Amino acid sequence: MGAIIIKKKIFRALFFVVVIGLTIYGVFNGEDLSDIAEDISNADMKWIALSVFMVVVFIYCESWIIRKFFRKLGIKAKRFECFLYSCVGFFFSCVTPSASGGQPAQMVYMRKNKISVGVSTNVLMCVTMLYKLVLVLIGVVLWVFRIDFVAKYFGDSIWLFYLGVFLNVACVALMLMVWFRSDWLESMGIGIISFLHKIHLLRGMDRYKDKLDRFIKGYDRSIKVVKGNAMLIVESFFITLLQRVCLFSVTGFVYLSFGLRGFSFAEIVILQSVISIAVDMLPLPGGTGIAEHLFKVAFCSIFTGELLLPAMVLSRGIAYYVQLIFCAVMTVVAHIYFRENDE
Repeated sequence: MGAIIIKKKIFRALFFVVVIGLTIYGVFNGEDLSDIAEDISNADMKWIALSVFMVVVFIYCESWIIRKFFRKLGIKAKRFECFLYSCVGFFFSCVTPSASGGQPAQMVYMRKNKISVGVSTNVLMCVTMLYKLVLVLIGVVLWVFRIDFVAKYFGDSIWLFYLGVFLNVACVALMLMVWFRSDWLESMGIGIISFLHKIHLLRGMDRYKDKLDRFIKGYDRSIKVVKGNAMLIVESFFITLLQRVCLFSVTGFVYLSFGLRGFSFAEIVILQSVISIAVDMLPLPGGTGIAEHLFKVAFCSIFTGELLLPAMVLSRGIAYYVQLIFCAVMTVVAHIYFRENDE
């Protein structure tokens, strides 16, 4: 079992490196890197600094929500600890397809801090549902009220936006069904345990069923508390909306950093939100490759001339790669902190 896990980790790491390598080659092949570097150096650093700050606020918003949920459930959680949970989640989301590794990694570190898996599963499911729900609502609003504007800049690639909305709606619907029907979650757990036992990858089936039973009981208790606090959901929804806008605004501040003023800040944010909707559920780490392609499609008439590539480097570099590096560093901090805290 351990060998299988190690092989999966190696495969994911290699997959991530290959995707990043192909993306860099596809974007910069045939381009003059010195010209791109010169254009970037001419950008107004105060707007770039503000963009980086928005990424930190984006990460902090999730930690804010996690702490609100924990406090409502009677769990004492420090702000710094919740911030570390968020950094761990975003790091593993950045490097795994469809951001699938974030929540499991957060649960591991929460467990190190004596938070039960049942409680952490409920909290993280609520956070993820809100995260996806905000994206879905933005997508639906744009589809209904601004589809002509979106179609104008995305052209033939607009089908990716439609696909993104559909996949996110399906994801939210599935999570809501599981959230309201914990017996389904229990049935799935028993099915997985039975299958692993049948193929001899798991021994002591009764012991694992007992663990599953304890998990479901803790999950149900925390679900009842959350369901009884509608204001918690409403407040968390608006914090999540702020969180999303913070990340989308990075491209807007990059636009301002080049001294461009032909388009409104809101229009830039809308186009960036469409890109995020389109790539959010794709099986690529951070939508790498597709996100860069869509940026070039959507912003080719906005970052005119030779500014398109420098703008993409700054926008994607700050929103994704700066986030990745910052969260990687904080994940190391989390590993040390929770290991010492666990002793």
